[in-house]
Amino acid sequence: MLMIWPPYRRRVLAEADEYIESFGQRAHEQCRTDGREAMLRGDHRRARFLGEVRAILRKKLLRDDYLDTATRYLEPRSTSVTQAPYDHGPGYFTHRPKDLTLH
Repeated sequence: MLMIWPPYRRRVLAEADEYIESFGQRAHEQCRTDGREAMLRGDHRRARFLGEVRAILRKKLLRDDYLDTATRYLEPRSTSVTQAPYDHGPGYFTHRPKDLTLH
C-alpha cells in the first residue's frame, strides 16, 4: 500500500486542481454531483475516488462542512468578504418619515 499511495495521491490532487480550474467555487458541488452519479451507476471505485477529491476541495476552498448550518450562519468566516447592503434607490422607501402621511 505504501508504494501505491504517492501516485494515487498525486492523481487525487490533480483531479482536485482540474475541478477548481473548470468550476471555480462550484467545484465541490460539482464533484459531489459527479460522485452521486457514479454511485448510482454502480461505479463505487470512482465514487470513492471523488470522495477523496471532495476532501481536498474542502481544504482548498476553505469550506467548513463539519459545522452545522446554524453555526455557519452565526459565525462569520474570517476569509469572507462582507457585502454592502443593497441600495434600492430614491424611489423605494424602506421606512416612513414621521412627517409623511399615506393620504
